[in-house]
Amino acid sequence: MAVDKRTAQTKQRIIAALIELINEKGFNDINVTDISRRAGISRGTFYIHYLDKFDLLHQVEAELLGKLQQTLDDMIPKAIKQLKDEDNVETFPYQMVISTLSQFFNDRELLTSLLSNQGDPAFLSQLKGLFSTEIRKKFLEFNGTVTYDAVIPKDYIEEMVLDTLMGIVLHWLSKDNPEPAAEVAQIILQYRVTAPQNWIKID
Repeated sequence: MAVDKRTAQTKQRIIAALIELINEKGFNDINVTDISRRAGISRGTFYIHYLDKFDLLHQVEAELLGKLQQTLDDMIPKAIKQLKDEDNVETFPYQMVISTLSQFFNDRELLTSLLSNQGDPAFLSQLKGLFSTEIRKKFLEFNGTVTYDAVIPKDYIEEMVLDTLMGIVLHWLSKDNPEPAAEVAQIILQYRVTAPQNWIKID
């Protein structure tokens, strides 16, 4: 038990060092020596846990994606069941959105670092891919009928929706004092039912 706790603490220090260094120098310009020094460990200790900085990045991102996938696996089926109930059409994604946003917030510092210009450019695509794949999979499992716009191709619709949602999440996470997850969930739900031309009015 003591060994496991010590290992977890060492990994936490390494990840904290990674976050700080990405924000300061960018992932491309840091090396194992930088990470080890910042974490207060030897290079040998680093190599006990990771092969190199790219293995560290891969493991960190895989853990984040795993947490989010678990949240989606738990919440999407409930949301789809509610969607099939006409009385819940307006509020069906609410709990799913809150749960997902809460998971994002729990890993806020790491996510914002990875998704920044100095982080990993490929990670945003991985996140979007996870959301798209999980949502499609769950709809198929529930034999859901999804109707898309007749004019705009399906892939463009999905890209626009995912880009907008990820943009909202990144803006929220990057704020000095982010609003509660429930408040951001309401903003996202409102986005679903209003057109952009209705957001700003000029007299």
